[in-house]
Amino acid sequence: MDFVVPMAYTTSTREFVGQIKKAVETPPGGRALAGVGVYRMMDNPAYYIEKIESARELETPGVVLFSYDSIKDRTDYWEALASGPFNQWVAVPRMTRWVTAR
Repeated sequence: MDFVVPMAYTTSTREFVGQIKKAVETPPGGRALAGVGVYRMMDNPAYYIEKIESARELETPGVVLFSYDSIKDRTDYWEALASGPFNQWVAVPRMTRWVTAR
């Protein structure tokens, strides 16, 4: 398994942090990306941005936003992400960091 994506689709940041923290700490640690259910928080960008920032504080190697169909035509959504948590380009983490010898 290369990585897992816990579907932490709650609107509660406290609950989200608990779910993602548990996944990150469960062996094999460091191979959990945070699943953010943005489809549940479309009315307020601050909600999903807070989840993304929380995932970064937990040092997850990335986030997965669900679902594309709910956000593909929302320019306000993309603008909030581009001016907020994704305002700088970063390199994708190398898989060798995640995958251990088999």
